[in-house]
Amino acid sequence: MGDVIECESLVIGSGAGGGVAAEALALAGERPVVLEEGPRFEVEDIVRLTSSEALQTLYRRAGLQPVFGTPKVVYGEGRCVGGSTVVNGGLLWFPSDWRTQRWEESRGPDLPSHQTLTKHATTIASNLSMRVQGDEGGNLDSRLMRAGALELGLRWQHPQRVVTNCVHANRCTMGCPTGAKRTVLDTYLPNAERLGALVVANARANKLVTKNGRVVEVQATVNGRQTAYKPSKVILAAGAIGSPELLLRSGIWPGHHRPKMSWHANIRFIARFADEVFAEDGTIFTTQINEYEKQGIYLMPANSSPGILAGFLQVHGPKAVREYLAAPEKYAVFTAQVEMQGKISISTVPTLGRLMTHALTAADEIALRFASERMTSVLFASGADRIYPPVNGHGPLTKMHEAADFAKTKPIDEWQLLSVHGMASCPMGDPYRGGIVDRGGRIPTVDNLHIVDASVLPGASGISPQGSIMAFAHTIMGDVLE
Repeated sequence: MGDVIECESLVIGSGAGGGVAAEALALAGERPVVLEEGPRFEVEDIVRLTSSEALQTLYRRAGLQPVFGTPKVVYGEGRCVGGSTVVNGGLLWFPSDWRTQRWEESRGPDLPSHQTLTKHATTIASNLSMRVQGDEGGNLDSRLMRAGALELGLRWQHPQRVVTNCVHANRCTMGCPTGAKRTVLDTYLPNAERLGALVVANARANKLVTKNGRVVEVQATVNGRQTAYKPSKVILAAGAIGSPELLLRSGIWPGHHRPKMSWHANIRFIARFADEVFAEDGTIFTTQINEYEKQGIYLMPANSSPGILAGFLQVHGPKAVREYLAAPEKYAVFTAQVEMQGKISISTVPTLGRLMTHALTAADEIALRFASERMTSVLFASGADRIYPPVNGHGPLTKMHEAADFAKTKPIDEWQLLSVHGMASCPMGDPYRGGIVDRGGRIPTVDNLHIVDASVLPGASGISPQGSIMAFAHTIMGDVLE
């Protein structure tokens, strides 16, 4: 028989939403217990990890979760204390007024107002030391991309990032080894712990047991030991996949159909320039082309270490790798991020566990082709002399007409797509418009359960979602503690 632990509040998940919830509960005088399925790694631990070890340790399934469909998609999410805030690019954007208006039009008016979200955004930005980070100190690839954007008359911006004293270690997505990136792990969670919160790592919530419309027990596995928590209230922050998955396993998913998640697709392009760019000396995403933001498309550099870049190129054949090894300082990686209209369906299969599938729409194919054409146009305008597109075994594009032909005709089912942004699988909103939770993050059948993570966003954020997640979490926790 395992342990039985009574607690006033239990937070399941320690990422962007769970960190906000833990601190809010602790500030209100409670002593919340926070369960995190993954391990806890502080900065001094992260600095000792190789890139391969970081993938194996800080990500779920080493960042290689498959999403089945045409084409296949690889999905990555953090699985550690601090969640994906530990392994993301450190971007912090908040919903624009036109985005919140879109959400209201699709999900109904009973959503947090733009004014409310902006108020919380100010608090979050201060807590995480947000700043606009330019492309000084290296980042020649960013400056070249900016020059290409200017030549084509495209609007661009420097990003809002959560960093202090960044030294361009270029390890953002593997965990910052210098502590420059401000994450939930070193802000919200330590604040909560100082006030009495208990963060439990290596703790997987297996099932929510309900009785008379309330969660009466959370069955978990903690360091291999079966443990039953008896909370007065449960804050679910297991992520856009983990939260609906747990509701499914517990038999309390409120929808008539299986959960469907909104997502952004990333398309990777590797460019070689005539001159040296030393991309590894920069920082990820220090320039963004936002000309097409209302279509949900952003173009940006995605700096990578030489070893990882060589790994990206190996799918294009040994000649591509040999040419790279002869002049690695001339290569850089770029990403087009595209908001998808088709959804990712989430299922749980006995003995197999998680199953995710997707189906692109005609609009998605148009958006992907447009993003490819725009990205290659910018890169050629930036001085690239060859570009490797996102298709295994494909040779380099060396002329704009080749890139335009690729974007127009190459079958989408051969493209390599990656995603690290999932959201809106338990969307907030009117149930007659597909809403799953109300303004307080509650599902209709369980009184003492509130969801505060990416799953409650009313739709795709278009931008990096961390700021949106945290702003909604602050709003929901205000309702919980009212």
